[in-house]
Amino acid sequence: IMLAVLDTWLADATGAGLPPLPERESTDSVNDLAWLAYLDCLHARAGGDLDRAARLGEQALDYQTSASGLDDDYLHIWPSVVTVALEAGDVALAERLVEPVAAGSPAVVTPILRAQLLRLRGLIGAARDDDPALVEADLRAGADALDAFGAVGLRAVAQEELATWLIGHGRGDEGRDLLTQARATHREIGATGWLDRSMDPAAERA
Repeated sequence: IMLAVLDTWLADATGAGLPPLPERESTDSVNDLAWLAYLDCLHARAGGDLDRAARLGEQALDYQTSASGLDDDYLHIWPSVVTVALEAGDVALAERLVEPVAAGSPAVVTPILRAQLLRLRGLIGAARDDDPALVEADLRAGADALDAFGAVGLRAVAQEELATWLIGHGRGDEGRDLLTQARATHREIGATGWLDRSMDPAAERA
């Protein structure tokens, strides 16, 4: 199941068509159920059914929390499930999904979870139209923390999100510089799918 998810991640990043869902057998493994629900979430998102994707993502996290709390595979599933909730326009769900990490103790919240929390908190703040200074601070802190962790691709995604926010708030020069950096990373790591979905030149000049 995890290999099927990995293939789906790679297909999304490279712009290839998503592989078909694998045949599945009955299982009572909570961890397997988490990955199956997450895989269905990714396919629903790719198919444009964002409401269903958000519901499946929440289900996947419920299973994963039961299986291992915030440890183990939680870090792989959680961030994209929160962004799917935001893509579906369900800010309340996104807020609920970040709460366990936001409330977690430093002994439990690993550096990568902390980095993603900052990024996601910024995205949620942007969706709520919070104080721009706070939104920008979180988005920048998230990108910096992902960079410090060494998550090259995720850093580029965070930079693109910050760039999009800056451009939308009348700070085109700053935004375009960051967007150029993000797009250069997408090219460098072969993430042509992410590159194709990033803001087009006409939008960059807005």
